[in-house]
Amino acid sequence: MKKKSLLISALVLVLAMAVFGTLAFFTAEDDATNIITMGNIKILLIDDTLDDEEEPVPFPEAGVPAMPGTTVDKIVQVKNVGDNPAYVRVKLTPALAPVVEGFGGLITFAADTANWEKIGDWYHYKYVLAKGDTTPALITQVVFSNTMGNDYQDAVYTLLVEAQGVQSENNGTGYADAAGWPTP
Repeated sequence: MKKKSLLISALVLVLAMAVFGTLAFFTAEDDATNIITMGNIKILLIDDTLDDEEEPVPFPEAGVPAMPGTTVDKIVQVKNVGDNPAYVRVKLTPALAPVVEGFGGLITFAADTANWEKIGDWYHYKYVLAKGDTTPALITQVVFSNTMGNDYQDAVYTLLVEAQGVQSENNGTGYADAAGWPTP
């Protein structure tokens, strides 16, 4: 009986080694390191005017005097200074100090609607802005109507310009449905 028990134990041991050896043959393990690099979106707002030599210079932060019948150069563009292509948008918020109600029709600017589309309060550039590229100007001038009356005497007009950018790769089918825009 002892011999039979020893023989059965040896047979079970041989079968176990054969099964585990076969499993080990069909199983493999290895380590892998996945590196995912995030790109960056960085834009530069260009808010210029032209000096006496018609060269672009930064627009004065304090605004400009609102003089009836004048036109002021104001060139608003966005440059992609990041590493990845982006969708960009610009918001223009006019203000007049001291406040004069209803100045909207007397102080105007013409937006480039061939390259920009207004959606809500924002002008969206219609194309992907590649690394290093600059958009065409959204606006180039602000026009003060010659029908402005004495209510505008000593008034200063300011056009606050804000720009935002989001990645364009794997982000919707175009600028209008891109996600991830910063919110206030």
